[in-house]
Amino acid sequence: MFASNRIKFNRYETIETTFRVFGTSAITTGRLLRTRVVAGVSVDDDWRFTKVYVYRAGRWSVVSFHASNAAP
Repeated sequence: MFASNRIKFNRYETIETTFRVFGTSAITTGRLLRTRVVAGVSVDDDWRFTKVYVYRAGRWSVVSFHASNAAP
């Protein structure tokens, strides 16, 4: 959808982020605020997210990701 221009992001902001490193693993949590336009309709998202990273072959890679609606 992004490549076809059927979706456009007017806002994409990450806030309230925390990072914890455990040797060759790391966890980040935060909040994602975004506004996207899909088929001419504006949609606001407010998500909480968690990402798990592993350091291997000289770089950090995401091995798990979860996002869900933030509580009001």
